[in-house]
Amino acid sequence: MSKVFLSIPRLIFWRAGFSVFAACLVCLGCSKEEPIISTCKPENFFPLERGNYWIYRNYKEYPDGRIDNGGIDSMFISKDTLMLGYRFFHLEGSFHNKPVSYFITSADGRIVSADRFVFYQCPRLFNSDKLFPVMGFDFPAILSTSRLDSLIKVPAGDFQPVMLFQAQSMLEDTILIVTYKTYFARNTGIVKFSARPEPGRPYVSYSELVRFHISD
Repeated sequence: MSKVFLSIPRLIFWRAGFSVFAACLVCLGCSKEEPIISTCKPENFFPLERGNYWIYRNYKEYPDGRIDNGGIDSMFISKDTLMLGYRFFHLEGSFHNKPVSYFITSADGRIVSADRFVFYQCPRLFNSDKLFPVMGFDFPAILSTSRLDSLIKVPAGDFQPVMLFQAQSMLEDTILIVTYKTYFARNTGIVKFSARPEPGRPYVSYSELVRFHISD
């Protein structure tokens, strides 16, 4: 772990060094003339503080309209630590039926882990030639973020506005292109997540926020 942290000072996630399964190009909705890193605070949409927790219910929706209950997941921030000027938070538990254990921080317009996984990024963040793995999936993805003014309804409540963080990638050894949509609400975090494989999707899997706590 110490080797990973030592690669972090500034532009932590723009360094090479992770394996990729397919060649793809990141295209983020901004131009070089519109930098917003200095004004954007990604932690507004993914609160980072010890004691925060989120509980989700998972589902699978099939083409015939049938919906299966996929169980319950939960994530929580157990501790924080200061490393090389960055405050890292230990996020652990499970999400969308996958184990979660990351040290994450807010840096240069993104919520990013020590091992370069991207959890969230500000809208219009420009970077044209890098690939990023997204939370819980070990493959590169095209990333984009946009604001939704429509109301998002989940068991935990109704949320508006919401930031939609999208990632798209081809699964290894398949022809499936999977689109991941993560919905972030201000001062709340992830309220909904979906994964849609194409073509010939067997089902769409998604997770919805059931209960949460954000520390003051």
